[in-house]
Amino acid sequence: MAIDPELEVLLPVTVTSEPVTTNRNLTIGTILLVGSGAISGLSALVFNVIVARAGGAITYAIIGPLLSIGIVVSFLANGITYAVARQVALHPRHARHVVLSQGIRMWPLWALTAAIVALVIPIQHFLVLASPVPVALAGLIWIATIFGALPNAGAVGTSRLRLIAITMFGTTLVRLALGVVAGHTAFIADAALLASLAPVVLTAIILFVALGQKPAGSSHTQSEPPKARLGNASLIAAVASTALWGLWSTPLLLAKHDLAASIAGNFASAQLIVTGCMIVTGSVVTAFYGEIARRGGLLIVVGACATFLLMTCATVFLVVLGPFIVDHLYGAGFQVQRSWFLTFGVSGTAAACANYAMWVSWARHRQRVAVLCGLASSLVVEVAIVTATVATPDGLAIAPAAALLIGSLVALLIWGVRHVTGASTGEEPVPSPS
Repeated sequence: MAIDPELEVLLPVTVTSEPVTTNRNLTIGTILLVGSGAISGLSALVFNVIVARAGGAITYAIIGPLLSIGIVVSFLANGITYAVARQVALHPRHARHVVLSQGIRMWPLWALTAAIVALVIPIQHFLVLASPVPVALAGLIWIATIFGALPNAGAVGTSRLRLIAITMFGTTLVRLALGVVAGHTAFIADAALLASLAPVVLTAIILFVALGQKPAGSSHTQSEPPKARLGNASLIAAVASTALWGLWSTPLLLAKHDLAASIAGNFASAQLIVTGCMIVTGSVVTAFYGEIARRGGLLIVVGACATFLLMTCATVFLVVLGPFIVDHLYGAGFQVQRSWFLTFGVSGTAAACANYAMWVSWARHRQRVAVLCGLASSLVVEVAIVTATVATPDGLAIAPAAALLIGSLVALLIWGVRHVTGASTGEEPVPSPS
């Protein structure tokens, strides 16, 4: 099998550590990241509880959709991170060069970001808000998260899992502390968004400083930095990731627009709790991504099983205890139906697994056409579902799962047709550095 010229630079590299050591480090790093993700998800729950108790269901109906916009852009940032991290993983000695060059090559994404931020006033009207300030703050979170994705790519690509875990834990505490302050202010919505902005900026600064340090390992150095050439792929991956998590968050925006304010606030509390669980599963992608790009194989199956089991356990837990958590933690005015956690849990599991599958496809350069067509089909199906049916909480919550199910069938059909006809799968061989 021919080796892509861009990957030939890996062939002379000699890895001195044994595979057992690599697997042990990966296991330790995975535990750290999943643990930090669990702490991050728990802190997100605590943060939302503080804000919800201080403002009530109606105020939370305003904050929830704007926080979901921040969550969507975080996955857009993950799109940039994983796409660029793949090149960093292949050229760890030139991490800073790869990160900066990829950032420059993705200028259309920066233009798209500016265009989206310019939609502050239309978003304000759609969400029926009295002031554009909360939407503007959400726009600042969008910008900071996008730019922070580049130094994060350097850390992911060089498998600095401990650094990522420590940074995640530290900035999580910062957000939680600021959330306590936000709960005692007169402008709760604005203060809550500021509390979410500060950790994003802090994380970007820490990882950017760490980007200049060479990763430990082989003493092999290349004569000159490699030419980064995945700018277009990075852009496509980032937009695809945004579309997937936009599909997940669309019901929350529609709830604010179509449902009564108090119901929308309760709906947002359930959706954001499930989203916190999905933050944990996202740590699995982060932990496995670098090694999947280099080795693939059984790691792909292990990561898929971990993602599915984590979300399934979270769904069962929330179906049993979710209403109790909301009733006793969120305060008066909040009441969530048990069925909402079930439908959101099913949709969250589907979205988490789809997210993992998409990034495995990107890491290994396989079946991208089928994945993108499946995602596009899911978006079309969700739009059809929410426009053709009367808006109800359960109907909105299950819409992402139904859309992703049909999208998955479309992806499998396209894969089958391309396999039978012998069409190119879009595969690019990724040799093991060992």
